[in-house]
Amino acid sequence: MANIRQTSRSLLAIVILLLALTPTAVAATLAPSRTGGNSLTIYGDALSAGWHDQSWNARVNYADTRQHAAGRASISFIATSGWGGLDIRTDQQISGSTYGRLTFALKASRANQQYAVYLRDRSGRNLTRPISLAGYGGQPLPSRWTTYTIPLNDLGAYGTSIGHLVLQDASGAPQPALYVDEIALNGHGEAPAVSEPVTAAPTPAPTASATAISTPEPAPATEPSTPLASASNVIWSADSETGNLDQWTAGQYGEAAFNSGSGTVTPSTDVAHSGTTSLKLAINDASGTSQAARIFRWNDPDGNSLPESAYYSVWYYFPQNYTPAEWWNVMQFKSRTSSDSVDPMWVLNVGNRDNGNMYFYLWDAMHKRSFDAATALDLPVSQWTHIEIYFRRSTGTSGQITIWQDGTKLFDLDQIQTTTADNQQWSLSNYTDNITPSNPMIYADDAVISRDWVP
Repeated sequence: MANIRQTSRSLLAIVILLLALTPTAVAATLAPSRTGGNSLTIYGDALSAGWHDQSWNARVNYADTRQHAAGRASISFIATSGWGGLDIRTDQQISGSTYGRLTFALKASRANQQYAVYLRDRSGRNLTRPISLAGYGGQPLPSRWTTYTIPLNDLGAYGTSIGHLVLQDASGAPQPALYVDEIALNGHGEAPAVSEPVTAAPTPAPTASATAISTPEPAPATEPSTPLASASNVIWSADSETGNLDQWTAGQYGEAAFNSGSGTVTPSTDVAHSGTTSLKLAINDASGTSQAARIFRWNDPDGNSLPESAYYSVWYYFPQNYTPAEWWNVMQFKSRTSSDSVDPMWVLNVGNRDNGNMYFYLWDAMHKRSFDAATALDLPVSQWTHIEIYFRRSTGTSGQITIWQDGTKLFDLDQIQTTTADNQQWSLSNYTDNITPSNPMIYADDAVISRDWVP
């Protein structure tokens, strides 16, 4: 036993001597391998200097503060038609050999959204075909942020200059908002492995798939026809996080909620589009008698009347499918006439298709006529859906009402009468006289009135 202890002491002495004589070599052996490398931020709360938007068939907001994986803001990208793309272009000289991977974070606003990613060089040439996100962690989810790490070699970037980063719809149809954050190039570039030449019989050229992703040429950089809302252009907003209706009554005389029968408008933590609270509009026993839950805005926070033209935006949540017997009013514009009566002008109603699915149609209450949507888009159940209306007031024939659902234009009526008096009131509603089930409830969140379009 004494010999073993003596041997152990001798070995320990040798190790100490080696540490003293060769500190640099030993330290290098114990240090972790280098995993960091180069880093270039493309987006983090805002586009980095030298990067610009060149998106097509899309509505893009680079300062959406309602969703963010980090920091204070993210990009909201709505593909307004199939194969629409978020295209971020740089005028810098960026070598694809300098970096090893592209990283970014995504969050969907609805289930089953489909996207692909690819790079273009500075002349606009695609470096590869679009690569589906399904192979790099799956398509984005509405329930959480997903971080993607894609080797630049997979994107064909080694040995060339990177000019564009493109995130493209892969479904071939309009898509609701996708939130994008924390875009960066990082790591060390490594030349792709070169395979030994194959001398066997040549492989036939691949046949184009029916689901191949369209890759249009980059659209010219132009100013958007409709500017995005900035904080200075927001007239009024309400996110319900106060836990009461104060945001709806601020600057407005009297109350904001006008209910009939069993109707109630209350803050609720059942579901929320952002934060923890939304508004719940609920009615009961709507089986032959009118029941209504309604909440209105007709002033800005300073007590001024709403402007002649503005964008009216809200997120709605329908927890289940409902079947109205004849009509179900879920949003409306009203006007106060000289006789001091308040009458409906335009109503957004919900109906049912032959298969039972819900959809929106528009009712002109002044002329007693209805309009079907230009695009047959169903109303989703148990998902948040974004409704935005551009309303231009006119007692003559110079008015306009245009309505989008999740970025898809449903109605576009121009050069029409939109009101019977020189004012308008906007109402979120749950209002009907007969519906199944007879106790419908809907939720509303993140309401905004703005001079510019709100994504």
